[in-house]
Amino acid sequence: MRARDLAEPFPTVGLDDQALDAARLLAEHRLPGVLLGVITASNLLNRLLGDA
Repeated sequence: MRARDLAEPFPTVGLDDQALDAARLLAEHRLPGVLLGVITASNLLNRLLGDA
């Protein structure tokens, strides 16, 4: 067995995608983060909400 046999698709976002689209991906798929470099759900929320 190889790692590619266990791999599952993971949503990614690009630099031109809206932050709201990335947040939707996180919520809809209950993901801990999306690939853009690597950004976690908490980092995304901090960027969206600031120091609220």
